[in-house]
Amino acid sequence: MKHYRQCLLKKKNTYMVSWIPSEYAKTGRYIKLGTDDGWQVVAAWTTKEAAYIEKWHTHNHGGCCI
Repeated sequence: MKHYRQCLLKKKNTYMVSWIPSEYAKTGRYIKLGTDDGWQVVAAWTTKEAAYIEKWHTHNHGGCCI
């Protein structure tokens, strides 16, 4: 079963909060989001199952991708 963690990400002077796969959610690690490289995981918080994230996202954002 796939799990996601809610993380604070930083790239240069830009911050964002996103759900990313748990295996990439390590504080201090640099990750790639799609084709956008160089995001640093600043903080990693709660973990949820993929089904929960997909259900929440569909309900709140009309089904757009995660």
